[in-house]
Amino acid sequence: MTTQLHIDAINTISHGHHGAPFKILGPHPADDGTITIRAFRPTAKTLTLVEQKPKSKKRHEMTRLSEQGLFEVT
Repeated sequence: MTTQLHIDAINTISHGHHGAPFKILGPHPADDGTITIRAFRPTAKTLTLVEQKPKSKKRHEMTRLSEQGLFEVT
C-alpha cells in the first residue's frame, strides 16, 4: 500500500521538525479495518514488524518512505 502522507509531513518527521510526531508515528487505524504502523529509525536500512500471536510470529517488511529512515507498513 502506498502512503497517504503528504511529502511535507514526511520531511518534517525526517528532519525532526514535526510539532506532533505521534500523529504520524505509531499505529493508526483506517476506516477499512486495516492498521498502518509508522516508525522512524534513522540508522536502519530495513525494518520488519513482527506480529506475535500465541503460536506464531508473522513478519511484515516495512516500506522505507524517506532516506532519513521513516518506515511504514499496513
